[in-house]
Amino acid sequence: MEKAELRKIMKEKLHTQSIEDIKKKSGLIEKKLFSLNEFLSAKTVALYISKFYEVDTFFILKNIPKEKKTAVPVMSGERMKFAEFTGLTNLARGKFGVFEPKKRRYTEDKFDLIVIPGIAYDFNRHRLGHGKGFYDRFLKNHEESFKVGLAFDFQIVREIPCEPHDIHMDMVITEKRII
Repeated sequence: MEKAELRKIMKEKLHTQSIEDIKKKSGLIEKKLFSLNEFLSAKTVALYISKFYEVDTFFILKNIPKEKKTAVPVMSGERMKFAEFTGLTNLARGKFGVFEPKKRRYTEDKFDLIVIPGIAYDFNRHRLGHGKGFYDRFLKNHEESFKVGLAFDFQIVREIPCEPHDIHMDMVITEKRII
């Protein structure tokens, strides 16, 4: 299946979920993430801010231990940067309708753990993103970071077509399993 076709099918499935299902599944995923040794030992964490149909990271942001230095993505032209996360009350809608910090202090930190969104993943931990390449470009400079994809179990497919520039995850967490 072509990337564009798979992206379309998955987006339709994502948009048909109820808010209750998203919250319930997201809570299970959060528990798994918070119990990972890689998460527990991480001092610096980069974490995406979810769109309404994705695994809800507002749970995670609200509950992330304060001693972890946490950063969230900010769109800057055609580039993605990360700014320190200082709280949910400092967020406003930015480019693509995604929440971003209103007051920003950008960070050039190397992250111990990066939590990444995706439209679909396969059993080899390949990721299908939104198609703009922001994360692939960003991750090229963060190969040493532990990369975790969050997804609902129906987003796991047999195979995702890969290109040389695609970066795979070290782990994918769903409400039912860890790959």
